[in-house]
Amino acid sequence: MGCFDTVLFRCECGNRIPAQSKSGLCNLNTYARTSVPLAVVAGLGETIQCESCGKQYRIVPSTRRVSLALLLRSNRKTDNS
Repeated sequence: MGCFDTVLFRCECGNRIPAQSKSGLCNLNTYARTSVPLAVVAGLGETIQCESCGKQYRIVPSTRRVSLALLLRSNRKTDNS
């Protein structure tokens, strides 16, 4: 059995819909739909379905993905230091 994170959604009928993601840290964390890390969002897929009433929902992230550059900073002293 692999590790995953879970995002909880709520259907219009009131049923909770858990969706599993195998991207990100996968530390068996559970997130509300309003506080999901972008790395976890990537593994959710595009749709979920309520097991109670059968209604399908499309997952649409409301935040753009951000790409950050990491710059290695040298600890060496230069002549100007």
